[in-house]
Amino acid sequence: MSSGQYPPFGTYQSAVVVGTDPLKSQFGPWTAGTTTSGIQEAIDAGNALYPNGFKVVIGPGTFDVSSTITVDEANASIEGVNYQATILSSSINTSGTPLFKCAGTSGTHINGPYLSDLLLQGNSKAAHALYVQYCNNPVLRNVNIENFVGYGLYLDAVNNGYFADIQLYGCGDATNLYEQFLVDSGGFSDASFYYVTSSNPAYTNVHLKSAADINFYGVALSQPTTTNETQVLLDSGPTRILFDGLGIYGGGSTTNCIEDNADLIQYANLRVNNCSGVGYYKDAGGGSAVITNYQAEGQSSTAELQYAIQLTSTTTGNVTVNGLYLTNVTTDATYNAPGSFVEIRGRIPQAGWLTAPAVPAGTGSTYAVQNTFPYRVWVEATSSVSGTNIIDANGTDKACADSSVQVLMPKEKIYYTTTVPTGWVSRAMA
Repeated sequence: MSSGQYPPFGTYQSAVVVGTDPLKSQFGPWTAGTTTSGIQEAIDAGNALYPNGFKVVIGPGTFDVSSTITVDEANASIEGVNYQATILSSSINTSGTPLFKCAGTSGTHINGPYLSDLLLQGNSKAAHALYVQYCNNPVLRNVNIENFVGYGLYLDAVNNGYFADIQLYGCGDATNLYEQFLVDSGGFSDASFYYVTSSNPAYTNVHLKSAADINFYGVALSQPTTTNETQVLLDSGPTRILFDGLGIYGGGSTTNCIEDNADLIQYANLRVNNCSGVGYYKDAGGGSAVITNYQAEGQSSTAELQYAIQLTSTTTGNVTVNGLYLTNVTTDATYNAPGSFVEIRGRIPQAGWLTAPAVPAGTGSTYAVQNTFPYRVWVEATSSVSGTNIIDANGTDKACADSSVQVLMPKEKIYYTTTVPTGWVSRAMA
């Protein structure tokens, strides 16, 4: 095999090349009897030629795939040019059948595979996209998966792994309960995900049934197309999971954005917005969670997030929140389980007055306006004032300097003896 057979985008050792030009590629749509545009034949040739590991290099183009591509040998690398240039287009229309299957056996895991720079395109047909099972050390990099009426990414009985720049869009099936991204009960351990986007699933966005020691860094999720499906679902099996930089856009959903039944889960830099259900919901059973820097935002002032945090009556785990910022949220936390608690440290209340009061209607203490919230409120007059007085929580009335800005402690009242402002603005303070 000479280097002249390789396509112009690179020269590789131990490589088998798939392309659209027979003069530059060993396999392609012209390969006799192929149902995978020559990709399966290239993998089989790689297994035979390079038993210690090989690459299948897929050039630019759209490659029709009408049967499952299978990788069942160790140290296989399947590489495209990039996800915009190398497109594997599925014409499989059989429910439960994957476009791409990388699997060993329950007794013998394979090492790998390595998949990069590919677009797996489902064309809204009834098939799974990428099915990885009984594998060690798989690597997925710069892979886009879209429009499969089945699992987008399925992982089961997988150990270790590295996943970066993964985009999932429009996969899943509410009828058959296919999630866009599922880690099944066989488990998944010791892996890291960097920069994952999962949007417009037809069912749950991310579902972890059994997993341990998994780190997610930079995950963006958006509302399922099926009304009110949970975005992130953790069963009781997962433990020691970290989500650092998790953003969930609800699209007005009225269900739970996160439903956590697991133990030893950490969330850092969590944002839930445009929702009107529950931001973080801890269901029955034990398990603890720590949330650091949690920003919860409802859809609007008339469609508020019902709870930032909710625990059920049978929850036995605890939730600790370090830094909670709320906008359009009815209640920050609710729990009625005797064996659980929610501890909030550093609560930053909702900005401004919940119902902004009018400025005092006249001079004197009769027209005093009270801060009725359990936090400080910053008030700034938009015109000149004089004769500023504040009545503290104990009823002590004292005169203050006539500054346009005043800070009211909880239960304090403000009034003016001489000149009332024509308007004011206010906001909450930590």
